[in-house]
Amino acid sequence: MAKFEYIADILNNNRLYCANVFKLNDPMEGMHLPYKEEQSEISPIYNIDDNTRICSFSAKINSILLWVHYADMFRGIAIEFVPLQKLVKVKYQKELFRYPGRAVPKKYLYATKLNIWKYEKEYRYITFDNDEYIYGKIESIILGHKVNKEFEKLVKDICKVKGIKVYKTSINYKLNIVEREEI
Repeated sequence: MAKFEYIADILNNNRLYCANVFKLNDPMEGMHLPYKEEQSEISPIYNIDDNTRICSFSAKINSILLWVHYADMFRGIAIEFVPLQKLVKVKYQKELFRYPGRAVPKKYLYATKLNIWKYEKEYRYITFDNDEYIYGKIESIILGHKVNKEFEKLVKDICKVKGIKVYKTSINYKLNIVEREEI
């Protein structure tokens, strides 16, 4: 039920958690190539005192891979969220970030990822002030089709009171996409 506490916080406070860059799943997060082409050493930009936090969003709700990787193989949820703060569109490239100067600006580095992550179609809220949350409006909750029935009922009950639409997923095997239906 620990997961439900997080969902209840999101629904009741209209906010999403911003993870510290050290806790993100990309092992190359915060890494960059040196500014000189002849150097090959990969360097991290962050240090132990880095207060950078990131909340990630995707423009693609119908990706099977996203549901498998980020929603516990359809046992989790997705949240349609309209943030109050501006998001940055992630740029994908074939090699690590390289900045033509000595001081690498973190705002560019953390908005750049390798092409292997391109399927995410990611947008990010990036804060350098150690802000733990991003606030906004919850448009809907999409439940994975393998979500626990008790969890589903709790989420539906809260959403009903708050006037938030609730959907449930299914997989369209002909098109290899995730579809959703309002419940």
